[in-house]
Amino acid sequence: MTTFAYVFSGCSNLASIPSGLFSDSPDVTTFTYSFYKCSSLKSIPEGGIFAEGCAAQNFEYIFANAGLENLPADLFANCAEADSFKNAFYQCYSLTEVPAKLFEKNVKTTSFYNTLAYTGLTEIPSGLFDNCPDVQTFMQTFYECASLTSIPEGLFDKCTLATMFQSTFFGCSSLKSIPTGLFDKCTAATTFTYAFKSCTALESIPDGLFDNNTAVTQYKQTFYNCTSLKAIPAKLFNNCPLLSTVEAVFSGCTSLTAIPADLFDNCDNFMKLSSAFEGCTSLTEIPAGLFDKCAAAYYFDSTFSGCTSLTTVPEHLFDNNPAANTFATVFSGCTSLKSIPSGLFDKNVSATTFSGAFSGSGLTSIPAGLFANCTAVTMFKNVFNGVTGITEIPENLFANCSKVTTFESAFSGCTGLTSLRADMFDDCWVAVTFKQTFNGCTALTGESPYTDFNGTKVHLYERKPDYRYSKPTSYSGCFTGCTGLSDYETISSSYSGWL
Repeated sequence: MTTFAYVFSGCSNLASIPSGLFSDSPDVTTFTYSFYKCSSLKSIPEGGIFAEGCAAQNFEYIFANAGLENLPADLFANCAEADSFKNAFYQCYSLTEVPAKLFEKNVKTTSFYNTLAYTGLTEIPSGLFDNCPDVQTFMQTFYECASLTSIPEGLFDKCTLATMFQSTFFGCSSLKSIPTGLFDKCTAATTFTYAFKSCTALESIPDGLFDNNTAVTQYKQTFYNCTSLKAIPAKLFNNCPLLSTVEAVFSGCTSLTAIPADLFDNCDNFMKLSSAFEGCTSLTEIPAGLFDKCAAAYYFDSTFSGCTSLTTVPEHLFDNNPAANTFATVFSGCTSLKSIPSGLFDKNVSATTFSGAFSGSGLTSIPAGLFANCTAVTMFKNVFNGVTGITEIPENLFANCSKVTTFESAFSGCTGLTSLRADMFDDCWVAVTFKQTFNGCTALTGESPYTDFNGTKVHLYERKPDYRYSKPTSYSGCFTGCTGLSDYETISSSYSGWL
């Protein structure tokens, strides 16, 4: 016999097993799911249950969902060929501790994927993986260990081949600190995506945490929703030349009050800053030059979205990001942000979308020519949606934006807006979507936007190829509630589809 897969799986009344249970089966190669869902099984006898010289390589899910409360140190002592402990103790909720020598003889193990996820561990013994030099993945190893309070120093020091640290401590909501040098020996690591996500008690990050991890390409959501995190160490990512994304890396860190100016100083190649600081509700300012060394940065969507305490944006913030393509919702929901510097996007000639860029923000004014240099932009959907503090449209706001196709809900709900510039859309030749553009702008007076075409006023609702403009195809609700416009009656009687 070579397999004992599922041999006692689902035996929910199994309360004990004898020592040496498999001692006569040295040739068995797999024990996957052997005691899966044995919810009455509280312990395993000392002396082990596997044959001396056991050939088994696969121990995936062997005790998953079992009722285990403790483990003998020699449980896998005879299993020198063990390769994978994937989900071995997954959802053993009553398991509060594991012996330091549990994997001492498992020198060929390559995977600890999800091994102790959803257990009741309160601490990790020092040296737990010291004899496992071939491990390649620690993905979700301690996933949702909500009672875990600490990590021992040097936990991964002997695991120099490990590449995957995705979600390793995801959801360890009682973890307050990370030991210095935790990943110093893990020079092969390529990703720390979700590594400490939702560690809601984590208050600090040690200096130089990733200094030796030069092969890392992703820090996506690494510290996402670490709501107690108050500070970020300087130069945290400075030794990560291959880094491609920090998407949502600090999103939801509601206690974070500041960002170090040199955080991304050696990140020449990374592209994605999407949602990097989204929902950092205690953040009051952005340091000057934060993105100066990020020449390849492409995505800035939602980077500071929901930063409700943010009051200022530094001048030239995006000047050194010529490749930036999207600024969608970049400052949306920044309710304390009253103004932005002139020329903020002057160097972003490759940007194609500003959808929702300032929606729901606290802006009271818009700089003239804000998007005048953004000649590649195609979308302004929701760009100022719900910004109730602005009262007027500045000069040349959309000048040179000849590729724009949509202004859907661009100013919808801007209840403080009192007038519109006649020429505000003059350069927007191919714009065809004006759905709900000014919906609910109830304070508007004066005439709706129009272009002077050889002495003839051509309003948005009159546009057609004869006047060198594309004919709008989507425009319902464009002027709904704008009853103070001088041409509202004309719109109502002859162009009712715009209401």
